[in-house]
Amino acid sequence: MTQMDIFPWHARFATGIEVIDVQHRRLVELLNRLASQAASPLSIGALSQILDELTEYASYHFETEESIWREFLPDDPLTHEHHLSHRSFESEVRALQQGTDTLLVEEVTERTLAFLTGWLISHILESDRYMACLVSARERGLTGEAAQAHARECMGSAGQDLSDIVLAIYAAHSQGTLRLIREVQAHRQAEQALALVRSRLMNILDGTNAVVYVSGMNTHEVLFVNALGRRVLGDVVGKICWQTIQQDMNGPCSFCTNSRLLGAEGLPTAPVVWEHFNPRLNRWYQLHDQAIPWDDGRYVRLEIALDITEQKRLEQSLRDSEERYRLIFEQSRDALMIAEPPDWRFTAVNPAMLELFGAASFDDVRVLTPIDLSPPTQPDGRPSSECAWELIDIAMREGTWYGEWTHRRLDGRDMTCTLLLTRTVIAGRAVIQGTVRDITEQKMQQQQLERIAHYDPLTGLPNRVLLADRLHQALANSQRHGTMVAVAYLDLDGFKEVNDRYGHDSGDRLLVAIANRMRHALRETDTLARLGGDEFVAVLVDLDSPDACMPLLTRLLDAASAEVSVKDVPLVVSASVGVTFYPQRVPIDPDQLLRQADHAMYQAKLAGKNQYRVFDAGRETPLVSL
Repeated sequence: MTQMDIFPWHARFATGIEVIDVQHRRLVELLNRLASQAASPLSIGALSQILDELTEYASYHFETEESIWREFLPDDPLTHEHHLSHRSFESEVRALQQGTDTLLVEEVTERTLAFLTGWLISHILESDRYMACLVSARERGLTGEAAQAHARECMGSAGQDLSDIVLAIYAAHSQGTLRLIREVQAHRQAEQALALVRSRLMNILDGTNAVVYVSGMNTHEVLFVNALGRRVLGDVVGKICWQTIQQDMNGPCSFCTNSRLLGAEGLPTAPVVWEHFNPRLNRWYQLHDQAIPWDDGRYVRLEIALDITEQKRLEQSLRDSEERYRLIFEQSRDALMIAEPPDWRFTAVNPAMLELFGAASFDDVRVLTPIDLSPPTQPDGRPSSECAWELIDIAMREGTWYGEWTHRRLDGRDMTCTLLLTRTVIAGRAVIQGTVRDITEQKMQQQQLERIAHYDPLTGLPNRVLLADRLHQALANSQRHGTMVAVAYLDLDGFKEVNDRYGHDSGDRLLVAIANRMRHALRETDTLARLGGDEFVAVLVDLDSPDACMPLLTRLLDAASAEVSVKDVPLVVSASVGVTFYPQRVPIDPDQLLRQADHAMYQAKLAGKNQYRVFDAGRETPLVSL
């Protein structure tokens, strides 16, 4: 706030004696300083200092004046009176000094201001001015009555001077009052702004989803707590933190961070962030402790406590889940692997994975990728590397991929496996988990079952089931490409006699030998099937005309009639063959074709055997499918 002089210096205070005027200015300065400090709470020390300065001032000021009286006015009757006024001033100042021991500071201050104001007016305008007028008269050569008359004449204007001084003081006080009003208004505005800031700060602190409290670092007294803190801890302001917050403790907490909040130079260190479980509240908190300056100049501890109980529960749940996953991963009978981008090397495998691929430890596969555990190509002929990246991309985009994959063990043996690729997230990273099952034996069993279901167990030729499928395919292909299909029904001549004479074993060996010869007599695109006993069917495809199959039929007859040695016994049989063609003038199905060929085969037998006959679809009534 701007200092305002309640008693400003006025030109009429000047006596014309420079040394006296300088000392009078000093008295006015002391008076205004006392008034300025009295506007705010004045300490006893500050008041005593001003009174001591007044005593010192009076000593040298009065000595100066009295020396002037002795020099210029030794015989003036007012000299003694002037001397007594000085002693009176000194006595009053001593009384004021003594009053500081028994009276209130404000009361002593007010008495001092009143005394100095009266003294200033009376002493300067009366006594000191009269002295100055006499000195001026003596310096002009006047003596006695003439000098006193001159002094009285000078004093005649004292009333006007006093009036001028009072008016000047009033004007100064008016201006000072206006400045004071403005400063008071500015002060009020500042207080309102400060109150608004404090209100906002309290709203922020009370709206924070954390306990915020301040405590003394030496006293441990709680100095502040926000709204959430009051709801959680109660009204703990003014209480000792370790007594109210921890309750069960007999002294400051062993985990208190106060000693870590100030450095060696007594200045705040970086905030201390730590976690703590409060048994009283049965809650976990993350604490942010920091030393901050308080309004009394000391450093105090600011603690912000975030409730992380739910986070802790989730973390524990995650750890439990990870442990369960680890146990499942380790104990699974399926081979499990984890591969991570960007190079998709294995980062984890389970014991079943090591056993399946013939690895002694994880170090054997640590630097490998799924491609390194695969043959160069897959069964469909595509490169394993190309297929692997494609399947990983599908799994990353769609979440999973499942299918069959051919893997290669470290010993070089290939195995057919089912492979499940699953995208999962571990530690914030998207990875691929592979689940591998070796189905090589199952595939072999499946293939055997399929062979049993579709192939004749004795000769290895397709059976009735596979013949029906091949015949349907052949007819469909004939329609697409405009070619012909020949269906030849073949029955061995004399086989029953061989079987009866030499036994079933020799008969079976004969069948196997003849079947192999007839299969080699046909083209790779043709099909030779055994229906049972000594009956066979040949499906000849991609024929341009009926004549195109005649050489094939001749080779079949030759293969069937060639001698076969079984147990050093030469065995000879022949074959009768009936042939029909597709397409025909009218729609016909596979069963009808077989019936036509069978009918033609019997015609060949009747004609003398070891020959073929062609079914004449133009002369015969078409067979009707049952």
